[in-house]
Amino acid sequence: MVIMRKFCLWLIHCLMQIFAEGNFLRRKISYDSEATTVTSLPRDIHGAPAESLVVKLAEVIGSFKTLRKMVLFWSRVVVELRRAWSEGQYVARIPMDEIPDLNSCLLYQQLQVINCCVSRKRRQAIATESLDSVMREVTTNAAESASSKDMLPSSPILYARISTGELVLRLGADCPCSNLTMLETGEPVYSSVTQEAPLLTEDLIKETEEFVLRTGRFCCRLGPAS
Repeated sequence: MVIMRKFCLWLIHCLMQIFAEGNFLRRKISYDSEATTVTSLPRDIHGAPAESLVVKLAEVIGSFKTLRKMVLFWSRVVVELRRAWSEGQYVARIPMDEIPDLNSCLLYQQLQVINCCVSRKRRQAIATESLDSVMREVTTNAAESASSKDMLPSSPILYARISTGELVLRLGADCPCSNLTMLETGEPVYSSVTQEAPLLTEDLIKETEEFVLRTGRFCCRLGPAS
């Protein structure tokens, strides 16, 4: 019982080191007494970047001598990943907002998906707050905007002038589209905010390809079915 308690404490210490941004079990490959950084090896073996969480986890698990310890450690890792997701925190040692790297192992790709989803949730929260702020501003200035056709809008991106001269609310605008303008009013044309592309890992791409080959239809998760 005492031994298991010590092991659990050591396990928690390992997790704290791994999920932090510090150094843990840092290894170097050296030839002729010179440290050499191997950058192409992870891609050649379909692995993960040397400083990534996946490599750190593999080093720790590889130091265990029993399968039971490996299972206990991995169970704690899963708990930490679930906690990070529920709290909207990024997984350490994984890029924060990059699409899955298909040249890396599947576990690394899946961790990239988690961080991408966290980034998208944060952007969605910011966009929601921004929309709420816009609607409050529109409500406050609605009477003033309607009282005068010649009054300039407080923010050009929020309002557009139609052919009758009235100002209407412009929602979903991202940024001006080059030098394009409306034919009737001369108002600048804005590109719209579009939906972000789906996050595809290697296994999901293969699953989609097999689905298309079996049914001849494009997967509904990626696009409309024919």
